[in-house]
Amino acid sequence: MRNKYLFILLSIIVFTCMANRASASSKNINLTEIRNPFESWLPKIEEIVEKTQETTKIIKEVAKPKVEESILPIETPKILKPKEPPSVRITGLIWNSDRPQAIINNHVVSEGDAVEDFTIVRIHPSGIDIDFLGEIFTIKIEKTQVNAI
Repeated sequence: MRNKYLFILLSIIVFTCMANRASASSKNINLTEIRNPFESWLPKIEEIVEKTQETTKIIKEVAKPKVEESILPIETPKILKPKEPPSVRITGLIWNSDRPQAIINNHVVSEGDAVEDFTIVRIHPSGIDIDFLGEIFTIKIEKTQVNAI
């Protein structure tokens, strides 16, 4: 019984050794192709400097203006007339609260709301600040006197 196990064990060892030799000879491993684990994978500084010098040369050649292009006529700037704020009718203001509100053109609005083509930026006791076409305008409320009966 012992001889049987010994024979099986030896045959397994022999077959594995033969299989390893066959696979190693079929792969033809070249030790020069194996990467050195102690070398850096990053490019060397000299390579980076050479690449940047090459790209700057190319950029300088491309960026040179042609004589024909530099003689082109220059367009004169257009004169824009100053922007005027839109006509807004403020009929009421609530400014001393967590959410200030105003009554503009018979609509109740808060800060940040868009009305027609402008946005309410800030509501304060004397009027409102609006953003109209990228400019901030202050529109003051008209004070009227109300007589009590």
